Amino acid sequence: MRLFILALALLSSAVAAQPEPTDAEGFRLRGKTAYEKKEYDKAIKDFDEAIRLNPEFAVAYVNRALAYRFKGEHDKAIKDCEDAIRLNPKTTYAYTTRGELYFQGGKLDEAERDFSKALELQPGLLFALGQRGFVRVHKGRLDEAIKDFDEAIRLDPKYSVAYFGRGLALFTKREWDKAVADLDVAIHLEPKESRPYRVRGDARRMKREWEKAIKDFDESIRLDPKEAASFFSRGEAFLFTGETGKAIKDYDTLLQLLPMYSAGFEFRGQAWLLKGDYAKAMRDYDRSIELDSKNAGAYYKRSYLMAGCPDEKFRDGRKAVADANRACELTKWADIQMLEALAAACAESGDFSGAVKWQMKVIDHPTRAKENGEYERKILKDYEGKIPFRFDPTLKPRFK
Repeated sequence: MRLFILALALLSSAVAAQPEPTDAEGFRLRGKTAYEKKEYDKAIKDFDEAIRLNPEFAVAYVNRALAYRFKGEHDKAIKDCEDAIRLNPKTTYAYTTRGELYFQGGKLDEAERDFSKALELQPGLLFALGQRGFVRVHKGRLDEAIKDFDEAIRLDPKYSVAYFGRGLALFTKREWDKAVADLDVAIHLEPKESRPYRVRGDARRMKREWEKAIKDFDESIRLDPKEAASFFSRGEAFLFTGETGKAIKDYDTLLQLLPMYSAGFEFRGQAWLLKGDYAKAMRDYDRSIELDSKNAGAYYKRSYLMAGCPDEKFRDGRKAVADANRACELTKWADIQMLEALAAACAESGDFSGAVKWQMKVIDHPTRAKENGEYERKILKDYEGKIPFRFDPTLKPRFK
């Protein structure tokens, strides 16, 4: 045993006594080891030395860029990628790294160009295909995005990122069942990744499969307790199952994570309205609009409250008309719910001819007539009889 302990001591001493690297590649390799341990400051010092010894060492610039990226120093990271490309225009990972940084910074055109250049240099590079697909989803070019994900899946049928990306694109195309099928595969391949659960939950929410959706959001939050989007979506699901208390808790958590998020206040206001606390609903709508003066949903919901609240002290027909008009302007007069709010606001202000006019447009819309024509016609009769709208807070929400 004493010999074993002595051997360990000698080994430790030998490791500690290892000489410093003497060349650029030695410092780069040691920096890479520190980077893999997430010791980014140590890594950067070694990459600095590698670059000092060899100012034309393109790979060292890319390595340092990655370390800067994880430290949040994106400008320095982009500069390193540019230097790497200047020194060696065929450094594929300089393009993919810069592409990621551009993507994170919202520079979608620049990101797409970098990922495309990486694929030109290295056709079939899965990471570049996947990331270009995500960029194209964000740009609304969904069919092109799906082609990228298709190609990635063809090259590697177990590439979970591509199934998630394609599921996201299909969700955006409102093809809920196809989206769920792809997200099932993504989850099977990578069960510890939170985002596929969240998007699958959203697809199930759109299908009105509330219990399944909530289970998916539960799992997404378990895997990533800071996944703000999951709290937002689960909150909306709770609204539709009548669990307004749980919805409020989720929006509270969401707003702790994103305290300046306008839609968080908008939807928490909706939860307070359904709970019958109109003062808190109004405060949240006000805050939502203060944070984002172009949030049509917040104007719509505040108008709805001021036009149809059972408690008269919250009603104000003139302000309700102003809010409803603003909501209609922001949605280019194409959203039926906004027109419905304008009709209610007109009625509350005493303009029943306007209320009838806008309610008729709601009824004439094929989707709304198909979904709820009887209800809309009842409201129209009330306006024709000069009876203003009053909402029933006990009913399930009819909001978006």
